[in-house]
Amino acid sequence: MKISILNLSSVFLFATLLIVSCKKKDTTEPSTPGNGGSTTTSGIYGNMQAGYYDYDYGGGVTTKDSMVIASFYQSPMSSVSPTNIYAGTVTVNGANLDYSPPQNYYIENTHSVSMNSLVWNATGSGTVTPFSYTYTPVYPKISGAINISDTCYKSSGISVSLSGISNSSGSTIVYLYQGSNSLSKSIFTSTGTVNFTPTELSSFATNSSLSIMVFLTNVSQQAIGSVKYQFSGTYTYTKFSYLKS
Repeated sequence: MKISILNLSSVFLFATLLIVSCKKKDTTEPSTPGNGGSTTTSGIYGNMQAGYYDYDYGGGVTTKDSMVIASFYQSPMSSVSPTNIYAGTVTVNGANLDYSPPQNYYIENTHSVSMNSLVWNATGSGTVTPFSYTYTPVYPKISGAINISDTCYKSSGISVSLSGISNSSGSTIVYLYQGSNSLSKSIFTSTGTVNFTPTELSSFATNSSLSIMVFLTNVSQQAIGSVKYQFSGTYTYTKFSYLKS
């Protein structure tokens, strides 16, 4: 089991907005793509993301994946969910991205695409004018072990300890996902613990699976013509656990 493309994009959008809201007092803009710094969604007409994913199924079973995702908006992205639009044919390093209307373009398991330097192209449609832009992502890393139990207990809460975080331009977000229920918290340091109390877990069902996602991003912005886009390198670790009472 993996979280779907659409859910990954929703997490990315949520994470971006959370980073912005937590850093709104910092007005420093990155001078070049990948340099980190604060971010703002003001005037952003699209997100282009390249990321690595680790999936931990428990019992020592893990898989790795990679993905590029792009979303384009009819009007500047704001704190409410933006309206996604079609942007024509979108490619990365000459490889066509699949289109999943109306939300995203994507390539999963990107063995055919170099993830070190990305040449984004869009033929354009509607409010998206044709563009080409080369972006070199800086990918966040976690050098410390992420130890989350195969079985979590609602009565004792859930704690996620993190260490060795680097290359992150904003917060590290820990996201709980179970059906329509979701919960998130974040830290801004390279080492820390995120705690979810039994009270906060009250809406989550016991004797059921639970996805625990750790999301890091390094975000920068670039004006292409008169339109501003957001580019990022991301790392996501997902633990598929089981919640008991």
